[in-house]
Amino acid sequence: PLGPVPGEARPRLHVHVRLPDPTPADRHRLDSLVAAARPAHMPYTVQVSAAESAVPAEPAERIPER
Repeated sequence: PLGPVPGEARPRLHVHVRLPDPTPADRHRLDSLVAAARPAHMPYTVQVSAAESAVPAEPAERIPER
């Protein structure tokens, strides 16, 4: 209890989203969403990056039509 308080003196928010195929529109939408939802006094940054897929997704099983 006598040590320094953890964290930073100024609050901040960083949102990082990983998408399979990100576009500039994704970053714009995320920025708009975070700007609307965050407290007005809190500075923020957003980051959108490509998700690294270790295993390729398998195609969904198709059920033949009758």
